[in-house]
Amino acid sequence: MIDGGEFPRIDLSRARIEPTETYPLVFRDCTFDGPIDLSMAEVSLPIRFENCTLAGVVAEGAVFHHDVVFRECRVTGPVEGEESFFETDLVAVGTTFEATVDLAEVTCADDATFDGARFEAETTLATATFAGASNERDDNASFADVEFAGPVAFDGAEFGAVTFADASFEAETSFEETVFDGNAEFGGATFAALLGFDEARFDADADLGGCEFADRVSFRGARFAGGARSIDEDADFREATFAGPALFVEAHFRDANFARATFVERATFEEAIFDGDVTCSGAAFEATAAFDAAEFGEDAAFDAVRFAGEADFQGARFTGGSEGLEADADFGETVFEGAATFDDARFRGGVFEDATFEGRAGFEETRFAGDAAFDGAEFTTHADFDEARFDEDARFVGIDVDGEGHFRGTEFRGHANHIEENVTFREARFAGDTSFEDASFTRASFRDTAFEAGASFVDTTFGDEFDLAVRAIGGRTYVDLTGAELHEGTIEQPEGAWMRYDLTRASVGEVDFDAPADRRRELLDYIRFCRTEFNEFDGYDFDFSAQAAYFERNGWALHTFVDDDLDVEYAVPMTPETIETTYLKGKNAASAAGQERAAGEFRIKRQQFARKAQAAVARDGTEALSTRVLNTARVAENAFMSATCGYGFRLLRIIAVFAVVPLIPALLYAFGGPLFETGAGQVALADLGTADGLATLYDNVYFSYITYLTIGYGGIGPIGPVARALAAIEVYVSVVLGGLLLYSLVKRSEV
Repeated sequence: MIDGGEFPRIDLSRARIEPTETYPLVFRDCTFDGPIDLSMAEVSLPIRFENCTLAGVVAEGAVFHHDVVFRECRVTGPVEGEESFFETDLVAVGTTFEATVDLAEVTCADDATFDGARFEAETTLATATFAGASNERDDNASFADVEFAGPVAFDGAEFGAVTFADASFEAETSFEETVFDGNAEFGGATFAALLGFDEARFDADADLGGCEFADRVSFRGARFAGGARSIDEDADFREATFAGPALFVEAHFRDANFARATFVERATFEEAIFDGDVTCSGAAFEATAAFDAAEFGEDAAFDAVRFAGEADFQGARFTGGSEGLEADADFGETVFEGAATFDDARFRGGVFEDATFEGRAGFEETRFAGDAAFDGAEFTTHADFDEARFDEDARFVGIDVDGEGHFRGTEFRGHANHIEENVTFREARFAGDTSFEDASFTRASFRDTAFEAGASFVDTTFGDEFDLAVRAIGGRTYVDLTGAELHEGTIEQPEGAWMRYDLTRASVGEVDFDAPADRRRELLDYIRFCRTEFNEFDGYDFDFSAQAAYFERNGWALHTFVDDDLDVEYAVPMTPETIETTYLKGKNAASAAGQERAAGEFRIKRQQFARKAQAAVARDGTEALSTRVLNTARVAENAFMSATCGYGFRLLRIIAVFAVVPLIPALLYAFGGPLFETGAGQVALADLGTADGLATLYDNVYFSYITYLTIGYGGIGPIGPVARALAAIEVYVSVVLGGLLLYSLVKRSEV
């Protein structure tokens, strides 16, 4: 041992140092005024420097067969050790390197320990190899508590197990294409400047929990393969702080944990792959978080995360793990302060319960192959689910949408049988315009769903059972079901303000309409039937008889609609022609279902509005004369059928008409003067009270009835020219009215 010595420059370059004994050469408290040159040397004894000051070390290409130790030393000059080889341990504990350190391509075949060292200038360990052979310690290379004041490069280096726990990197640091064969521990490390791990490879566990990244950090293309499954995560970034941009573009993880991590600037995980579980619970993203086209092979936990900027998961894939877990992708209680984009994403199962979306929530063309739960979620602006697809159950219970809600073209395909409905919006609130246009449902519930503005279900399909029991918020709400297909379900009015449902061109099957008992009289006044189909679906015909009480109280009016001057432009105006078509469809459907009473009443209504349409054509001066004449005749015919027999559905009326009609010509025969004279004679009104006057009146009545009934005994005949014509007309009218009477009798038997 040499203690307290002072040495000039020592030149042992290309020397071969092979002592007879392998006792260590120890320098304690020594000063080396010049550099120690061991370049290309081969040293076969241990060397130790304890509390020494060295002007520099040159060891390029040197080979050390025994331990080399620098303990609590101070190196004031450069260290040049490119391509040097350390067969056993290299130790530089507590040593300060004031100048550059170049250990590029160095090989440490055993342990390398730099704990507590300080590197004040640029340090290079590019393509270095830290193989580590000892099995007595966890770390083959240790840089715990090391301070790197200058730039440091580990590019292309290879480590076995290594620790940088609590190390500090004050300048730019690079680990590009570095390979970590064993565990890599960076817990508590601080990086004050740029940091690059691009295309680095972690073949075992990587611990970066609690690290502080003050500037841009890049893990572009890095691979975290993970080691034994004895721990929960292979890449641990728990409680790490990323003050600058964080890039994990195309990074590849097995299990990863970013729980309670903080990202101050943009965090980019575009096209990143997570083969195992990923946990981001409680993390905070203060700026944009980009997970575009990221792939999550098992469970992804983003619960209680705060996204202060835009959260972009467009095209992401959430495959999910074990079937026994409740959520394959969990965003429960997460707050999205900016826009949240999940457009074209793919989920197996997704949970967004009690999540808050303060910006646009975009789920356009998103697909949920498993269950999706949004219960209690809040949408401050737009909720956009256009053309999304839910293959299993979807829950939106109690959601609150302050802006517009878009579910246009959305498919709710759920087919599971273990719950009552496959999609539910129970107790949801929509404050803005909401659209379910072209959406399709299997079993759906909108019970106690509240709409403050319009709700559009235009061309929507309810393929199985549905429950529409919605209510209005602070005004008159209009539910547009134009062109919708409603196979089976219930439309129920609430206790409060009436909801208005537009069923223009809709196809209605086994649909029940209901309202509180004290309001049922007006029930259908708030349903707009306009060219509505009632027998479009096999086995799902609308039952008009179920609403017979309403129809009877309201004169079988199907087309009436109380809109209270809603500011709505209807798809089809309610013209007489449209109303006629509406009743025709109702009549055909009721007749096909054997509901003859309804069919008859709707036929009457149809004819009444057909007459109005014909009259409008007859009055239209722009129409051809022949068309106007033809429609005038139709109006007359229609009016005659209505007045005489109610189009065959008013038996008592036709009986009365049939019985009373002969009295009209009888009065003309008796009091009409010579033109109407018959063989019974005539009488003046003044003589009507006399016996002869009454006898004459009776004979004329008798003549009229036997003529009308085509009996014609011949005892009395017409004399006046008009009387002869009128008698012939009576016979013709008798035939017509008799036919109508028989027709009405047949119709009555069918009801």
